[in-house]
Amino acid sequence: MFLTHPVSIPMPQSSLPVTSLDLMHLTEALEGNDPPLDSEIPLIRQIISEEVAQVAASDAQMRGLEDAPTELVAKRAEAVERIRQYRGLISPVRRVPPELVCEIFALLLEDDEEIPPKPLWWLGHICRSWRFFVLGDSQFWTSIIIPTSPLRSDDCSMIEAQLLRSANALLKVYWVLSKRARTTPTMDPRMADLIVAECGRWASFHIDAPRLKSVEALDWLRPVKGRLSTLRKLEVLNEEDIVPDVFGIAPSLREVYLTEWDAGLHSPSISIPWEQITRYRGAYGPKAQLAILQAASNVVHCVVGCEGTFEPDDLPSVALPRLRSLLIEHPDWLDRLKVPLLENLACPIGEESRLTALLSFIRNSSCSLKRLVLVECAISPQLITALRGLPTLTHLVISPYLDSEAGNQTAFFDAMTVSETSSEVICPSLISFGYRAGEGVFPLDVFLTMIKSRLRPNHPLNARLTRLRVFDTDDSIEPGSLNAPFQLLCNDGVDAAFLVGDIEDLVKAEALF
Repeated sequence: MFLTHPVSIPMPQSSLPVTSLDLMHLTEALEGNDPPLDSEIPLIRQIISEEVAQVAASDAQMRGLEDAPTELVAKRAEAVERIRQYRGLISPVRRVPPELVCEIFALLLEDDEEIPPKPLWWLGHICRSWRFFVLGDSQFWTSIIIPTSPLRSDDCSMIEAQLLRSANALLKVYWVLSKRARTTPTMDPRMADLIVAECGRWASFHIDAPRLKSVEALDWLRPVKGRLSTLRKLEVLNEEDIVPDVFGIAPSLREVYLTEWDAGLHSPSISIPWEQITRYRGAYGPKAQLAILQAASNVVHCVVGCEGTFEPDDLPSVALPRLRSLLIEHPDWLDRLKVPLLENLACPIGEESRLTALLSFIRNSSCSLKRLVLVECAISPQLITALRGLPTLTHLVISPYLDSEAGNQTAFFDAMTVSETSSEVICPSLISFGYRAGEGVFPLDVFLTMIKSRLRPNHPLNARLTRLRVFDTDDSIEPGSLNAPFQLLCNDGVDAAFLVGDIEDLVKAEALF
């Protein structure tokens, strides 16, 4: 733990025997980041208790005063700071067993889906044992977060030290420009020289700079052309066509992300070796999008956003023989795609008429869907018909259209209910179900009846449901009403959870994109 400023150690007022050696050890502990000795912990707890009492006394003195004396305010602030530092000193995190620390670090190294707020080596600030592990592994120094101009005095030296400690390990490079900055941030030439010099070991490169509009803003990238031999993942979030032609030659490149996960940001014009790409996310006009998909015939996971007027009859069909997962903004596109191996599909439906496109795709496609996520989906007989054609479906998530009536939802849950005399079961392979309670009355009893009907073990016609997620973004359900039934489901071996939050985040988690 690093101290922001020195703190004096008050002499405890209780009867615990305290020596000058004790106080010296505590001073050293506060200035370092080793855990305290077991024998010192009672003394530290005693000091914390006395400081808490001091804060309470200060609060009592200041209560009712319009302007508290400066000396009293300062005294309280010092006590609060001492409490913070002493609590940090005896924090359990300093005593985490080494094998568990290694496990934590291993999990963090695997997680590269989001741009980290800090590089992983910051974990070395926690305590000496954690720093020991950080210094011993070059992988913890590979997340290079490029600071923007104006640089602080030590920014270049910090990045230089990080590059040195990363040895020959592959780098994950991030340049994230604040959306709140009053002026457009720029790349400092000194920093550019450091980063570009190591482009031969970039494993991933991320630019999150939606405000950049100047062509010159990315000129610092031009020297990397032809030198990106290890680049495997590229993410560019910028709506302007200002990206220089430097990524067209990158033999290891496999993942390209040019918009947010929900395709809400227009993608820039960019040169990419599409034939080698296996993961793609982008938002373009229909013709540009289909041209990319035609070139990216080896893509396996894909998020397709579309801007502008869509006239499917005017567009050619595209074969994507290896595609497994697809999030697509327009269901009407599905008839243009030949995807024999598709297993996971997510798309917004909106009006009921769009279900026709989904139904047509299910009838005509040779793929065997396993996971389906439908957003803003009309609950109607057409939906039931579509699901009847998906006997291989194992995971289903539905976020109903806003004006879905309780009666339509009741009919849907009735259709999905499995009775002992059923001769046909909709989605007989279903093991995971997620549903967002829409506005208005939610038919909870009918819903729970349907869920329970799919819990029978060894039923001859359907698999047993093992996972349930109910989302509520509009306060349609009283959370307490689900406590008892969900507890019964959990007792019956079902992984059941009620989630509240932003629907986009919930759908993102369920769609696994």
